[in-house]
Amino acid sequence: IILIRSFQNKQAALKYYKGVEKNKDSFIKNTEKGYDIFTATQRNYREVIKQRTVKNYRSWFEANYTKK
Repeated sequence: IILIRSFQNKQAALKYYKGVEKNKDSFIKNTEKGYDIFTATQRNYREVIKQRTVKNYRSWFEANYTKK
């Protein structure tokens, strides 16, 4: 986990997420290893811990961040 503080809100976190996804090779070496990228505001960072697995958090993240 790489923790970057702080996003002001959901929109700022989502903007950062989309930028990293678009330019993954600039941010992460060895992308073929399948690293997951997520963003979380300080308020929902607890959700990352609560979910305990990337799979569970991915579902929560997609439902709350990427789907409208």
